[in-house]
Amino acid sequence: MLSLLSALLITTGLSAGELQIDRTEAARYFSEAEHLSRQDGGALWGVPLYGPVLLVHRETREIVANRADSEGRLKREGEVWVGTLPDSESVANTATDWSGGRWTMLIWPLPEDQDRRASLMLHELFHRVQDDLGLPAANPDNAHLDEMAGRLWLRLELEALRAALESEGQEQARHIQSALIFRAHRHRLFGRAAAAEEAALERNEGLAEYTGTTLSGRDAEKARAALREKIDRVERLPTLVRSFAYTTGPIYGLLLDQRGSAWRRQITAEIGLGDLLARQRGVTLPEGLEQEAETRLAQYGGEAIREAEGKRERLRQERLAGYRKLLVDGPVLVIEMQGAQVQFDPRNLQPLGEHGTVYPKLRVSGTWGILTVTDAALLHPSWSQVTVPAGGIGSTAAAPVQGDGQIGSTVESEGWTLELAEGWKIVPGKRSGDFELRPLSAESE
Repeated sequence: MLSLLSALLITTGLSAGELQIDRTEAARYFSEAEHLSRQDGGALWGVPLYGPVLLVHRETREIVANRADSEGRLKREGEVWVGTLPDSESVANTATDWSGGRWTMLIWPLPEDQDRRASLMLHELFHRVQDDLGLPAANPDNAHLDEMAGRLWLRLELEALRAALESEGQEQARHIQSALIFRAHRHRLFGRAAAAEEAALERNEGLAEYTGTTLSGRDAEKARAALREKIDRVERLPTLVRSFAYTTGPIYGLLLDQRGSAWRRQITAEIGLGDLLARQRGVTLPEGLEQEAETRLAQYGGEAIREAEGKRERLRQERLAGYRKLLVDGPVLVIEMQGAQVQFDPRNLQPLGEHGTVYPKLRVSGTWGILTVTDAALLHPSWSQVTVPAGGIGSTAAAPVQGDGQIGSTVESEGWTLELAEGWKIVPGKRSGDFELRPLSAESE
């Protein structure tokens, strides 16, 4: 299953020109990405980043690619190749296997700002090659970062990293030590599993964002300014569980780069960026870790952060109660994932304890059809099933939807729409009032 950074497709009133990808502009963006990759010459990761790229229109699913596909689904049109992405595939900024090859997929339109566009393209180019580097994609929940203590000590870590970016010598060393103390204290509070989850997401999205920041063509000051802006936005993000690494990853990477490139050859699928920086800078942690963290808190605006996070925590508990009532205690429709593709926005997720994580907006496509959620869905911690409220399904849902259950047969409820594939139907679930999806063939078993 793919964890994809993307907003859900929302049909809007667009002009005819806006409904088509501009071929000339697309070819120019391909040239930009290739130029940035060739400038690096594979030096950053030891492999060239540029390769097969798909630009996909959000609404029309039109494809403009930089090369042919091996299965002949794309047709040449001047300098580019064009086609249509099937409904079964998610539209996202990601690396994806499609039509016989491994592609970088980018949502059209790309950012107009050249620096942002370059960062995005290089970020996604990294994802296409990361498996070859021994750094496989991973998207753990990091649910602890939605709790007050998790957010507090992460935000303090970021403030110390901000200060480290703006300083040198002994002053920088002190700020780096503070950041690593806050980080270690957080990991002590939430355990070894939490530390491993953070490190996994930093190796995935963090290193991708570091790649985009490093190779985008920005000078050192512009890169630092971009990272300061990222830290400033953290306070306004509704959740950090899937988005924190887009900020910590490039900061740790740039600090590591100040002492050379050897760290990039040392990183493996087990080590974290914080561990690498501590090793590189010879940072040792004090015995009284909690006391030292509390002592340093005030130097980085900790009291104001703690007060703000206390207010947020009270509101979070109210939201959690509402989600439990809607997605756990109330009637629900349960859908087994079965190798489904998942498309979501990582900036607004809400962990719900042992039950999984709430995704306010979500698109899931599987053998059973396509589920589009605009309000709230619950993904099991193992990603084995997705749950949506079943209040609007009604008592007749046990029959095949609209008789034949083919694509286009649609079940709609408040906050979600389900397009059923041929051969599937909704049946009563294990609890009274619940429903689930089953293949029609199951009736004969």
